[in-house]
Amino acid sequence: MVRIGQEARDVQDLLTSPDTYGTVLACVAIDAYGLEALNWDPRTLRMELEASYGVEMSDASLDRLQAFLTAITTDQFYNDLWAFLHIANALNGRPVDFRVGPDEVDIEEIVWAVAEVGLSDPKEDDKDTPTYSEDVAEAVGVLLHREGFIQPPSVLSWAIMPNRPVSKDQETEAAVISRSQEQQAEMDQYLRERMQELFVQLKSSPFAPEDPVDDESSPSAEQPPGTGGSDFLSTLHGLVRRTPRVGL
Repeated sequence: MVRIGQEARDVQDLLTSPDTYGTVLACVAIDAYGLEALNWDPRTLRMELEASYGVEMSDASLDRLQAFLTAITTDQFYNDLWAFLHIANALNGRPVDFRVGPDEVDIEEIVWAVAEVGLSDPKEDDKDTPTYSEDVAEAVGVLLHREGFIQPPSVLSWAIMPNRPVSKDQETEAAVISRSQEQQAEMDQYLRERMQELFVQLKSSPFAPEDPVDDESSPSAEQPPGTGGSDFLSTLHGLVRRTPRVGL
């Protein structure tokens, strides 16, 4: 039976928009069907959502939802480079075909994918979430190096940076360091803006708590995703709590 009412119309908008974040789509599924929806086959989940809300999901929304659920229910995002790149593409709204090799992603897209997954992967009982494999860490380090980073942005602190030659000319070396610092600041600002967009979607969603987090306590570059202590973040973490991860 197709759901009706204002809440259902709000969910319809989220399901059909190509701009809805994977986190929000996962919350839609969990709110509608419970935690068991996390482990449904993507085709089954799509069928159920479309039948429940009487809409056809956009391809971008389906890819984002599938990518997000893969990232939080398996360790593939952390351990498999192809999966990491596919998921990063999908979480940024780029078309993906999980049956073939992934397209290359830029650093901004990687920063956002890691941040969004990290937001729903909080540390528990002083145990870190899964660590990134050497293959993933080295690949991200190479991409950072190509774009002129000397040190990775804070959200990518686990990246393994390749060795770089240090210029003997002090002015040249100072310019390289200065540019790298500027890039890190730009990336931090980019992350703040994307996080704000995500929280706007969450706060306007029908399943948001009555007293959502205010702007000052929203995650930022200074407060890495997944480490906040606000009631709203606690609610979000509760929504996306999942069964133990499935290994490769």
